[in-house]
Amino acid sequence: MRKVLIISYFFPPSNITGAYRVFSWAKYLNQSSIYPVIITRRWDKELGSEIIHEKHENYELYSLPYNKNLRDRISEKKSPRIVKLFGKFLTLFEVISQNFTTKTIPYKNLYYQSVKLLEANPDIKLIVTSAKPFILFKFGHDLQKKFKIPWIADYRDDWSTSQWYSLEGNQDLYTTNKILKAIDYNREMKWLTRATCFTTISDFYTKRIGDFIKKPGHTVMNGFDEDEFNEFEKEHLFEEFTITYNGSLYFSQDIKPFLEGFIDTIKHFQNIIKIRIYFPGLADPHQKKRIESILKGYEDNYIITDRMSKDKVIKIQQKSHLLLMVSHQGLKGVTSSKIFEYVGIQKPIILCPGDKDVLEKIVTETKSGFVWNSKKEAQKGLITIIDNFIINKTTLNIKNNEEREFYSRKTQAKKLGLIINNILNNK
Repeated sequence: MRKVLIISYFFPPSNITGAYRVFSWAKYLNQSSIYPVIITRRWDKELGSEIIHEKHENYELYSLPYNKNLRDRISEKKSPRIVKLFGKFLTLFEVISQNFTTKTIPYKNLYYQSVKLLEANPDIKLIVTSAKPFILFKFGHDLQKKFKIPWIADYRDDWSTSQWYSLEGNQDLYTTNKILKAIDYNREMKWLTRATCFTTISDFYTKRIGDFIKKPGHTVMNGFDEDEFNEFEKEHLFEEFTITYNGSLYFSQDIKPFLEGFIDTIKHFQNIIKIRIYFPGLADPHQKKRIESILKGYEDNYIITDRMSKDKVIKIQQKSHLLLMVSHQGLKGVTSSKIFEYVGIQKPIILCPGDKDVLEKIVTETKSGFVWNSKKEAQKGLITIIDNFIINKTTLNIKNNEEREFYSRKTQAKKLGLIINNILNNK
C-alpha cells in the first residue's frame, strides 16, 4: 500500500459536501492500493483541545483542535459596531499576512502536524490538499517545497476564476474589493506553481482552472455513495403526490417556470389528487420569500423547513414521488451535491430548466428523469406523470446501469487512485 497524506479542513462528522468527498477517498482509495493518512480539524461535539488519532482498516485519521482567535470570538458575539469593524480589520490583516507567514492562520496546526508526520514517515510519497479554504494550497506549496514530494491541489470550487462573483446576491467584501481580488489572484498563481497537477469537480472547471494556472488538471466528481442509502429502510410514498427540492436555492436558479407549471398542474388535478412541493432545509429567508411570492394562494401545496439532519432529508426524498433540480443560469460546469444524492436514491429527477451542460448529461446518461425548459413543458410533463401514477400507481422506474455507476464515489475514487499511481510510477 502506498501512503498518501491528505489535508482537508472538512471531514465527518462535518456534514458539508467537501467532508464526504474526502471521506470517500478514505473509504475507497484502498482499491487502488493507496493508504490515506488524513489530517483535518475536530468536528465532534466536544471540540476538545486534544488531537484525536484513529487507525481504521483503510485509512488513518488525525483530528486536530480548532483554536479560536480574536476575530472568531468577535464574529460569534453581538458586539457594538466599532468592535465589528475591528473584526473586519483583523480579517483583512489575516488575509494579507497569510502570504508571508502561517502563524496568523487559526488552523495552522494542520500544517505543523503535517510537517511532523512527513518527517516521521518517509514512506508518505504524495500530498493532496482539498480546498476550500484555499489557504490549504499554501500548506501544499510549503510542504512540497520542504519535502520535495508530489502535491495534488484539489479544487472543490474554482477560486480566482470563479463565475459566482458577478451574480446577484453573491457580492460581498471579498468579491467586490479589487485589492482582495488581486491578492487572491497572486496567491493562486504563486502557490500552484509547485503543484504536480490539480483535480476539480467538472470538465469545465478543469479547463478553466488549467488555462489559468498552466497546470495539468483532472476531473474527479463528488458522486454518490450507495452505502448512505442502503442503511435506510425503504419508505412508503407520501399520501400526497410530492415533489421535493432539497437544500439551498440561489438567485442564479430560475425556479419560476417550474413553479408556474406546478400551479397549473394543481388546477388540472383539483379534487382528484393533492399535489405538493417540499423544500426541506431551505433556510435562506430571501429564497423562502421568493418561493412564497410565486406560490401565493397555494400555501396548502408547499412545505418549507429550516435545516434538518441528512437522515431526515433522505427519508423525505425516499417518500417523495419526484425530485426537483434547478440549474444555474449563466454558469457552466456547476454540479451540486443534491444531483448525486438524487441519483443515489433512485427516484425520478426533474431538471427544470436544463443547463445544456453537466446536469443534463448526468440526468440523461443515467436515464434518471426528465429535462424541461419552460412553464408549458413543466405543466405537460407533470400532468403526464401524475396521470400515469393515478392509473398505474408508479412513476419512472430508475434502474442501475453502468452510466449510473460512473457517478458513484467508488468509481470517482478509482479515478483519483489512477492519477496518484501514475504520478508515483513516473517519479
